[in-house]
Amino acid sequence: KCTLECIACSRQTNRFKGTPIPGKDMTISQWEKICKGFRFQSLCGQISDPVYHSKFKEILAITNEYPDKKFRVSTAAHQKNIDWYKDAYSIHGDNVSWRFGLDNLPGEVPEYRIKQNSELVFEAMFLGAKLSKKVEWQFIVLDFNQHKIEKAKQIAKNNNVDLIFIISDR
Repeated sequence: KCTLECIACSRQTNRFKGTPIPGKDMTISQWEKICKGFRFQSLCGQISDPVYHSKFKEILAITNEYPDKKFRVSTAAHQKNIDWYKDAYSIHGDNVSWRFGLDNLPGEVPEYRIKQNSELVFEAMFLGAKLSKKVEWQFIVLDFNQHKIEKAKQIAKNNNVDLIFIISDR
């Protein structure tokens, strides 16, 4: 369900081959079982993006039933507007962190995450930090953006966001 067209994503490989993208949405019942059984859950957009799950906000609400467990939402895509994020942040407690995949600087067009509305994603990430949510900026270092590392460090510091660099061999 991800709207991005990142060229190294396995979704794109399937699309180019004309094969269906594997997997399906987790049910609420399945999510509740996982919450009971594990101390840490990562909602990760490896093939899709968790923010597009039709019951994503219900999933977030369930995390409140497990205050002693940790949850992470990893996202690179975007929802429709900043109000969606305000609502999502208001649903969960301190046991949920957010990791935003952005490989560029604010105001710049994404070169790797094709079709990403990076302005909205940056706005959502900075809003989360202002609302005292645990927020991380995941920055994949590639040939085209490695010269932006120092600027990214300063932006993250100025916005109270943890910055995580992923070194790519691509």
